[in-house]
Amino acid sequence: MTTDEQIIARLSVMPESHVLAYFWIMVSEHAPRLELLEAFGKVRLERPPTWNYSAVRAEHEAWVSHNVRRDHPNCFACGAERPLFWHHVIEVQNGGSNHLRNRVSICFPCHKRLHPWLQEPADRRAQGFESLREIMARFSRRFTKKEQAS
Repeated sequence: MTTDEQIIARLSVMPESHVLAYFWIMVSEHAPRLELLEAFGKVRLERPPTWNYSAVRAEHEAWVSHNVRRDHPNCFACGAERPLFWHHVIEVQNGGSNHLRNRVSICFPCHKRLHPWLQEPADRRAQGFESLREIMARFSRRFTKKEQAS
């Protein structure tokens, strides 16, 4: 077993709160973020038999449609300013919850690196969310058009 596999195995027996605390400590110590997401995506938490993956996934999908992130327009992993997508640090299928500490916003290229099967949406804004710069530019254009019409 490699060192990385040993670390993942140790993390997998900890409570989610401890695993996420470790993740955020590593982020604060400037560990490479995309590599961290790849590693923590392999953590498999033990959940009780009553834990329902489908319910957690459905709750996430409903939450995403109402929560556009505007406070930080850059990708958590690479820093690019692009449309962003929510990603679970500990993946839902591996026992990850919808807790805010278990979610980060990443761009499509970074998301595709973590999930190679993803298809780029035809309308990226329909799937992800816009950067603050895009929102402000659109608002500015709308405001200018109203002034010109008056």
